[in-house]
Amino acid sequence: MQEKIKICLIIPSLRNGGSERVMSELANSWCKKEELDVFLVLLTNQDLFYKLDSSVTLIAPSRNYRKNVISKTIYKLWTFYYIRFTCKKIKPDTILSFNERYNNIVLLSLLRLRFNKYVSDRNNPYMNIGKIHNFLRNTLYKNITGIISGQNHLAHHENKMDRNVIPFCKHCPGTRETTEHFMADCPAYSHIRQEIFQSTHIPLNQIIKNFNTKTICKFINRTGRMEEENKCYQN
Repeated sequence: MQEKIKICLIIPSLRNGGSERVMSELANSWCKKEELDVFLVLLTNQDLFYKLDSSVTLIAPSRNYRKNVISKTIYKLWTFYYIRFTCKKIKPDTILSFNERYNNIVLLSLLRLRFNKYVSDRNNPYMNIGKIHNFLRNTLYKNITGIISGQNHLAHHENKMDRNVIPFCKHCPGTRETTEHFMADCPAYSHIRQEIFQSTHIPLNQIIKNFNTKTICKFINRTGRMEEENKCYQN
């Protein structure tokens, strides 16, 4: 019998909130796949607002903190041990963390542990989350397996935010500038694609599967596309 793939989801709590809803839906969906074993690790011991399928293994800390500075500080330090100890015990194939500040805590806790680590960070990458967290995000995110983000400056996405923005690629009239078009197909970046991915055209799923975050970021940076103020508006 083939051993199941272990997925470990980490989030502060399952209180009423958007990221909590998404995490619970992911857990409830993935646990129905026979080849997956889903663990949901909470970082605080609080009541659950969202229901979980009985197939999801829920892990929550046995301790909690009081509402004072000393107790909260001790709890935060203990959280590093708790995350590291729990993940070493589970031995997951993949770890997914939600929440930009807690992502830093999770990644710090897992330093030098060879897990596939993903974070979901849907904030503007230029958003200031404090000097320490800015530094940690810029440092730790470079060496993880992948980042799930709802943000980019491609025309197709900008059009969703502002319908007056033309959603088409400036190099390919009539073609929407989606993530897939930019990463996999746009001929303007074929030479960079060939240099970094060894192919002028390559399916997006193959890029994600075969190349790490650092290599993908190298391609994006080389194109210079995300640095451009390239919005074209309808007349």
